[in-house]
Amino acid sequence: IAIGDPQVRVGQTIQFHLRDRRTAEEDLRLLLELQKLHGPAAGALLVSSLGRGMGLFHRAHADARLVADELDDPPLAGFFADGQFGPAGRESFLHAHTLALVAFRPTQTQPEPAEQPEAQSAP
Repeated sequence: IAIGDPQVRVGQTIQFHLRDRRTAEEDLRLLLELQKLHGPAAGALLVSSLGRGMGLFHRAHADARLVADELDDPPLAGFFADGQFGPAGRESFLHAHTLALVAFRPTQTQPEPAEQPEAQSAP
């Protein structure tokens, strides 16, 4: 076994993770359910790790199709990346087999104030 982290210490506990497509789809579906609470998305940006896609799902566009289905088919752009930087506790790490999604929604705007009549001076 090769480990690419120079900070691993002798005696340190190492945990292995097994990713499977069913759990990956279920996790994403649950997160997308929460997004529905914020209303429809005007568009979305999807960044998926190379460890997902065909390698995990054995079919093309699995993440994009799930996002489109669950968020009512917003305009969607994205790309594959070799991981994403993100927090784990108080530090940031390079994460693999992950995905990042940004859903764009219109901002809530305040109504324009009604025009006030100009003040007239008394003669």
